[in-house]
Parts: sequence; C-alpha cells; structure tokens
Amino acid sequence: MNIQLMEYYREVKGCTYDKISELSGIPVETVRGILSGEELPGEEAWQALEDVLMPGSVFGLREGGRYPEGDAKGFPDMLGESKMAYQAGSYTLEDYYALPDERRVELIDGAFYDMSAPSTGHQRILLRIVYAIVRFIEGRSGECEVFMAPVDVQLDCDDRTMVQPDILIVCDKDKITEKCIVGAPDFIIEILSRSTEKKDMFLKFRKYKNAGVREYWIVDTKRRKVIVYFFERDQQPAIYGLSDRIPVGIYNGELVIDFAQIEGERRVEYQDQGTVVEGFPDMLGESETAYQAGKGIYTLEDYYALPDERRVELIDGVFYDMSAPSTGHQTAVLQISVQINDFLRRKKGGCRGFAAPVDVQLDCDDRTMVQPDILIVCDKDKITEKCIVGAPDFIIEILSRSTEKKDLFLKFRKYKNAGVREYWIVDTKRRKVIVYFFERDQQPAIYGLSDKVPAGIYDGELIIDFAQVEEELEYIGQ
Repeated sequence: MNIQLMEYYREVKGCTYDKISELSGIPVETVRGILSGEELPGEEAWQALEDVLMPGSVFGLREGGRYPEGDAKGFPDMLGESKMAYQAGSYTLEDYYALPDERRVELIDGAFYDMSAPSTGHQRILLRIVYAIVRFIEGRSGECEVFMAPVDVQLDCDDRTMVQPDILIVCDKDKITEKCIVGAPDFIIEILSRSTEKKDMFLKFRKYKNAGVREYWIVDTKRRKVIVYFFERDQQPAIYGLSDRIPVGIYNGELVIDFAQIEGERRVEYQDQGTVVEGFPDMLGESETAYQAGKGIYTLEDYYALPDERRVELIDGVFYDMSAPSTGHQTAVLQISVQINDFLRRKKGGCRGFAAPVDVQLDCDDRTMVQPDILIVCDKDKITEKCIVGAPDFIIEILSRSTEKKDLFLKFRKYKNAGVREYWIVDTKRRKVIVYFFERDQQPAIYGLSDKVPAGIYDGELIIDFAQVEEELEYIGQ
C-alpha cells in the first residue's frame, strides 16, 4: 500500500491522526509527516500503518473474518449500516429465497444487508464499463462472460452468503447456472454508493479475497478514484484517478478501461510528490556526492571537462557522483532492455530504446545532464551523436542504495517538469515497480517485481514481464 492509498483509506475510515497514532503506536507528528509525504517511514512504521489502515485491519474488520467485538455484534454500526443488517449470522439461502422478489438484499455470513436503488450516475458508469468489457470479450471470442447487477453470486459455495456485485467476469462456465453464479468470479467491480461504500471496501473486500476472486476494482465516484486489487498475484493495490486508462490484470493489460471516455470529461487528480528542493542533497544522505550543492555553479562545459572515467550527473548546476552499479542492477537493466527492444523492433515505429550510460540534456540548457538507466525516445530530432537533447518519452530508473532518494524525489521532479511522458522506478530491494504516467496526470500505480506491467505510452501493448527479471535476480542471488 502506498502513501496515497493510505491517505485515501484514512479518509474513508474517518480516522484522525490521533486515532492512527493510538492504534499503531507511532507518534502523532510522525503519522502526520508520513501521510503528508514529508517524512519517509521506516519498515516497522510502514507495517504498523498498513496494519491500521488496510482493509481487514484492527480499525474495522480483522484478518480472518473476526469482528471488532469478536463476533458480528456491533459490526453494522461500524459500517454506518445499522438499519441494514438483521440478526447477523442466523440466515441461510432458504431465508434469502423466501424474501419478496422486489426486496433486494445481500446475504453475507448469515446476515442480510439491504441494497438501496442505485443512482443514475452509478448506472451510467456501470453500463459504460460493461460495454467496454463486452466489446473486448467478443473481439477475443473467449470463454469468459460478463454480468452486471442484479445477478446472484453464491460466493463461498455454501448456504450463508449470496452477493450481487455491480460488474463481474466469469471464465469458468461450470460456475454459471440458470439461478446464479456458484463460486468466485474471476473479476469484480463495485461502484461505491453512500450506503454501501464501507461494506464494499472492507467486508466484501475480505470476502472476495478469501473466496478466490482474482481481481477486484472499487470505483469511488465521490473521491474520483479507482482502487485496483490484483489478488491473484498478491501485488500491492494501485490507485488511479477517475479519468485514467486502467489495465485489467487478468488480461495482462490487453483490456484497458478508459475512464476518461466513460466520464466524458477530464479531471486532474494527480498529487505532486516531487516538491523537495531546499537542502536536498543532505536530506538525501548524499551530501558527500554533491559538489557546491544549492549553488548550481556548474555547466556542461565543466561536465565535458571531467575525466572520461568519472561518471556523474549534472542536475541544476550540481554534480552528483554515480557509483558503479551492482550485478543485480545491471541484470535488471539488461532483462528490461531486451524486452523493450524486442517490442520496438516488432512495432517498427520511429521510437528508439537506450540503456545507460547515455547522456540526456534534459532541459535543453547547459545546467542539467542525466543518465537514466533505460529510456525510449520517439522524436528522432532529439537524438544526436553526442547525447539526447530534450525529454525522453519513457524512462526507467533501477534504484541502488546510493541513488534511490535522488531517483525517487529529485529526478522525479525533473522528469515530470521536463515533459517525460512516463517514468518507472524499479526497486529491487523492496521488490516493487512504481509507475508514473505523467502524460495523463494519473495516479501512480505500484506493482510487484513478479508482475506483468503495461506501459501507458503504448496503451498496454508493451508489457514488461518482471517475472523474468525476478528469475534472473534469484539466479544470481540478488
């Protein structure tokens, strides 16, 4: 879970910083600093915050299905749905089917939950998403089928749970009966409403995950967000804006839902994370590798005067030494570069891929020259014999101990402001890939280092299989 997602769940749960501090044991000012992005959390603090804020946490449902009081008592009040749950745990499918046809409810772990009529906005979004999925599935002539509410799903294959997800995809036809879906769908989308949001985000999150749903999306029209959980690969959730193009994981990014088209409008939701400027080298713990930091006295003339064996980057007139990369770093660069160049050859377009060391005169001035690990340039006029002049379209940085904070913050800001369309950060230590699609101002996505990650600038046609990278890193013991 990333900081933006933590802050999102804090808002949804209504947690104050004081409450989070009480539950996590972290000082309140530290909590505030971490969630505002002003302070980098240690591993223990990060885990403590996840334990409090993630779905299934102590501030709500506990893992394993335990309720705050040890049973279902008090749970509806926590959801703000006290009028919608009746005698938790006592009902079965026999009671469900005995209800009048016009009475729309869900049965979850033996408790009934009323379902209010959806709004027109809710249905408009639902229908447009369904149309996009149907067109894709029909084009593939595949075995999967898409359904939309109201359709019954006997989620746990028992007599105590029957839910009605807003949208679902089922790829095992044996699960489809005339009466209902028996077993877990492959893919589910819930569109939040005021009366169901906490049930969808916490109770049904747990139910879907435990039942074996492969992928679960939560569409939050109020906060203009889409939360993507790819349970099948156990990867970190991704958070998008409601104007983004979002790849569907179970289809390896081949199916992309264009929420800008669905909404019919563009809403910029991006929160800039690259605002650190003053005193930056010391904050990075790299004061010994920056010269005349903050004075910005160096230019390209000084850069080219350095010995050839001296590998540095020049950023805003400041030199930063670059240590020799590790074998793991270079293995990752090689594996990713091979996949990118194979794709570019097949596509036969005008784009070209490069790997470090190659100079990039990022701002087209004489005060900045960087060496990204991997880059793609689609404007041939930017490619000169000496260097790349101007912003590449796509950049990947593989983090190392000596450069990670520079790549995460300083170069993040530089790349975004210079006009780089897409920026990936590969963190082999934490086994994560962070994707920033600047061109569409969408929320960053976070993947695991064994995932297939689609490149936004190619609308998901280029997919980097990080499982191959992971396999090679494991082979060399990294």
